[in-house]
Order: sequence, then C-alpha cells, then structure tokens
Amino acid sequence: LNYAGRGNRNRGMDALHAMTRKAVLLLFETALADIEAGRRTEFVTGNNDADAVLLLHWARRRLGTGIDALERDLVAWGGNATGVNVANIDNLGNVHPDTYWWDYHLGNVRERPFSAIWSDDSDPLLKGLRMRPRPLKGRCGACRFQAICNGNTRVRARQLSGDPWAADPGCYLTDTEIGLAPKAALA
Repeated sequence: LNYAGRGNRNRGMDALHAMTRKAVLLLFETALADIEAGRRTEFVTGNNDADAVLLLHWARRRLGTGIDALERDLVAWGGNATGVNVANIDNLGNVHPDTYWWDYHLGNVRERPFSAIWSDDSDPLLKGLRMRPRPLKGRCGACRFQAICNGNTRVRARQLSGDPWAADPGCYLTDTEIGLAPKAALA
C-alpha cells in the first residue's frame, strides 16, 4: 500500500510486514510451480521494490543456480523509477514524480512543455530521485541492495516522517537480509 491519496487514509489497514512477505513468497512459489508445469503465467508485484531483493534471497535458497545472472538483471532493472522513468500528468496538467505524488507539483504542461519541466534539475526532490544512489537515510541508506531496490517508495517515507529520504516503512526485509549489523539499523 502506498501512503498517498486514499492509500494514506487507509494506511492503518496496511498488511503487516509478515503478511506481505508471506504473500510475496507464495507468489514466488506459485510462479515456480507454473514454470515447472509448463504454464506461461505472468506474475507482477508492484509498489514495493523490496520484492526484488526478497526474490534474490528466495532464489538463492530455492534454486541455487542462475543467481548471479538474476542479480545482474535486477541491478539492470534498477528498482524504483519514480522521477526517472515514471511521471504523472494529472487532469489539470500538473506534473508529478509519479502517480502517488499528487500533492507535489513539478510544474504544469499548460504553462511549460513537459520536456522543460522533466529536464529541469532545479527541483530538489526530482534531483534526489534521479541520483544513484539516492540520498537515503536510516535502514534504506545503509542497505546493501540499493542498486536493486533504489530506496523503494519514497512517498511512504515522506508521508510518515516528513522526509522523502527516510527509511521506507513498507520495507518488510530483515536487517540481516539487507546486510545491516544490529548497530547500523539503529543509526
């Protein structure tokens, strides 16, 4: 659940991390069973880029081979694309970093061409979203999988902390899974 719009109003009903994790692992197992049965079912998860890191850990435990190639593919995919490969233009012409940032305006296509708005590096949020690595803090800033997840969904961090670079509260991965020593998780 992304904590924007009605998602923000309903965030108290967000699934617990354990429930989310269990559902995603079930999707992985179901996808593998379909592949083994010769079915070409497509599975997609969305709005939680930690799913890619969990997939990598699951594949290491479950498959054993092809892990290096999978990790290369996940790094090439690059994780969260807000403000880079994803934009939103609302019904009034306002440009947003993605569909969840309706309260954050980068400009309006009725006043400036989209290309001028999108290529303007003066907006601090857009500039940060395009940095590699992003200027992440907390668990996300210390995570060893930033190249895969790219900090996950920044709107969730902003909605709960006021800081778009704070740790994403939707990340259900353990400190061990993201490569944190116990002290680093507290920083």
